[in-house]
Amino acid sequence: MGTLSRLRDAYRKLSEMKYFRLTRSVILGAILLIGAVYLLQPRLPGKTNLPDFEPELVAQTDKAQVLDWKQLRELNVKTNVASPKLKAADGKTVRIAGFMVPLEDQADSVTEFLLVPYPQACIHVPAPPPNQIVHVKMAGGNKANMVWWEPIWAQGKLKIVRTPNMYTESSFQLSGIKTEPYQDDYDAPY
Repeated sequence: MGTLSRLRDAYRKLSEMKYFRLTRSVILGAILLIGAVYLLQPRLPGKTNLPDFEPELVAQTDKAQVLDWKQLRELNVKTNVASPKLKAADGKTVRIAGFMVPLEDQADSVTEFLLVPYPQACIHVPAPPPNQIVHVKMAGGNKANMVWWEPIWAQGKLKIVRTPNMYTESSFQLSGIKTEPYQDDYDAPY
């Protein structure tokens, strides 16, 4: 057996070992993640325990107040006390720009999602505080087109109420009337 064939065999064995280690690490990571979700599950109420959203929402979309993430941060996370300006928006039709995090498995359109200040905020990175998450449920079972990496406008009736979901908690609910692409340059609020 020549030197070249011995090197080739040694390289094959080394490659197989690296692949095995990588596969083993991925499997162990997945098991740990599933275990963590399972352990946290009893503390998270099911969707049936969520406060009711308004199934029928009739609002004039041209009179929506624009809220930004700085204004939403005016809700004290510990005391759940809102600033006067934010209290004035409670129960009103508002527009908020942000990024979608789906709460459903459908890839094309969803009836329920989280609106967050930056892309994928609740999936691959630590979740923002509750006053930086808006739980949106489209009114009347309407669907919103799923947009992963581009900002959108979400419009609907705002409620200041803390709500648990599969990723974290949100301090706001929005009974969604419509979503649409955000056309200007999006300035991240952080």
